[in-house]
Amino acid sequence: MRSRQGLAITVLGCAVASALVIFAASRVWSEELPSGLLPLPPVTTGRTGSSFAPWLSPLGVVGLASAGALLATRGLARRAIGVLMAVVGAAVMIAALLPLGSGPRPLWPVVAAVAGAVVVAAGVATVWAGGAWPAMGARYELPGRAREERPGRAGDERPGRARDERPGNAGDERPGRAGDERPAEPKSATQAEMWDALDRGEDPTG
Repeated sequence: MRSRQGLAITVLGCAVASALVIFAASRVWSEELPSGLLPLPPVTTGRTGSSFAPWLSPLGVVGLASAGALLATRGLARRAIGVLMAVVGAAVMIAALLPLGSGPRPLWPVVAAVAGAVVVAAGVATVWAGGAWPAMGARYELPGRAREERPGRAGDERPGRARDERPGNAGDERPGRAGDERPAEPKSATQAEMWDALDRGEDPTG
């Protein structure tokens, strides 16, 4: 159960943090007043995080894909995805914090950097303990194997029901019916034969 909980927490944390990175990159990080337009009223223009750090949104997408890939992989492939997640999270932190010296307000850059740190933590947890987490394919493989390995169903042989080993059915031999041989029954003598025997002086009943 703990392995399933660890997998669920890691996947959820990485997915939410990656989505937050994409959202932070779409927010306005700074507003600028254009010069040289007097006497027209000033119009402020906003710069989103993607204009300061163009790689933020693509990195967030990679983080989302990595979270989904954790469910379908295991072993070395899962650990490789964990390394990728850690690298993506570190890149998000760098891309979010570097523009702070260019004038953006610190709110959304800090939010993106914290989300990147969560992705790094998810990657480290995957490398450390991902080998013990179950894979999504396991829940579909086990029932099929259980059906093939049920006791008493090895092929079509069932205990106590062998075709040629049933009591009283060893071949076609049954008690009292050994082949078609039966004890001979004495034939009854006709009346004419009895009279002939008496004429010869014999006992017809003997």
